[in-house]
Amino acid sequence: MFKNSLNIDFFKIFRIRIVIILVIIVSQNSYSQENPAAIHLTLEQARKLAIEANTDMLSSQLDVLLAEDEVKRVKNNSIPEVSADFNLQHNIIIPQTPVPARAFNPDAKDGELLLLQFATKWTGNAGINLNYDLYDPAQKSKVKQSILRKRIAENDKESIQKEVILNCSKAYIEALIAQEQRKFSYADSVNKATVFNMLSDQYKAGRITLLDLNKGKATYNTAVSKSKEARNISEKSDARLLYILGYNPVSATRIHYDDSIERLFNSSKFSVAKEVNSLNLEKLEIQKSLLQEQKTEAKMNYFPKLSIGAFFGNNYFDNQLDIFQDINWHGNSYVKMGIKIPLSDWFKYRNDKAIVGHQLESNELAYKNMQNLTALNFMIAQKDMEFFKSKYNDSKANFELQEENFSLVQQQFDEGRILIKNLSDANYDVEFAKNVYLNAAYDYLLAQLQLEQMQGN
Repeated sequence: MFKNSLNIDFFKIFRIRIVIILVIIVSQNSYSQENPAAIHLTLEQARKLAIEANTDMLSSQLDVLLAEDEVKRVKNNSIPEVSADFNLQHNIIIPQTPVPARAFNPDAKDGELLLLQFATKWTGNAGINLNYDLYDPAQKSKVKQSILRKRIAENDKESIQKEVILNCSKAYIEALIAQEQRKFSYADSVNKATVFNMLSDQYKAGRITLLDLNKGKATYNTAVSKSKEARNISEKSDARLLYILGYNPVSATRIHYDDSIERLFNSSKFSVAKEVNSLNLEKLEIQKSLLQEQKTEAKMNYFPKLSIGAFFGNNYFDNQLDIFQDINWHGNSYVKMGIKIPLSDWFKYRNDKAIVGHQLESNELAYKNMQNLTALNFMIAQKDMEFFKSKYNDSKANFELQEENFSLVQQQFDEGRILIKNLSDANYDVEFAKNVYLNAAYDYLLAQLQLEQMQGN
């Protein structure tokens, strides 16, 4: 008698599940029709899109271009400076210069002065100027500094790219796992609904108490709540990934994940290296070289500088403005060579040298600390990766055992040997093991990404 009733209930459960599956298929088709925009993504494709769309990445590329232009500008300082010059000046008040009167009048008294004007109302000049530093001791150091700053900009760009790849990878894996958890949570809610409908029929037939029915209802409500929570997490994870990829997260764009947790895990051919390639350490080394060049420049700035200059053109003098009169233009050209020898500036060198020296000491301390911190983080990342890989394998094996147990329980239920509650409990064990398995997979893949970023792979 009991076996027959279970067979009847089983067919009822089967019919309910068929209806639910049809509803899901119809809802998915309607959703696809209303939201045709969809992108298919693998992890590698997501990384490429993120690099192309990330604003920090684009900004770092501009910084590299600016640094390259700065190198060109500093190198061009060694090219002679040639300029064309033209100016016209109207002297509103012509200055007067006192001279001894006897120079123009022999009868003038001793000490008598005569005021003379040595300018006209209009003056001007036009010509070509040339200036060139024959010897600037600091120029070579300035070029080296600009090249080092360019290397720092390239280092920053690479660091930002690795950070973008890490954040994109984390968001992709989180969204992928959230999608899987959403599927399983929904399946669990469907299973709990089936059990509750079964309990309702049993209660109406007087075979169970109201207490058992209420427990079934509470279990069903909890499953529905968890399903809604999983959906909320999945949708927010998709939105965060869309944002990183440069999409509007509130748009109708959907993501179809072409990867799976199993595929990501099995396709990872990651070898744990013994050393780490730290961009932070590389940047500190470049900064040290830059400080040393600044120290050299500080010294060279107080060395003599040799320069040459030349002018070829005309000067204009007249009390009337008539620039087209040749008689008003008077030729003027010269070549000059000069040497500038700093004297009092040498007192500043000691202070400048001390400042750069303190900066070098600070850089050494920062390098040592970063070296130790990098070694610590690398060791922790290696340990985490080894541990989470082992945890992943254990949780996966446990999940497969639970699946096998569920199949056995399902067979016993079909044969009418156990109650629906036993089948529901077995299903819960499978879902719980799956959740543990997914979390272990996330922890392992995240540890792998962290180690990948540190090694620069």
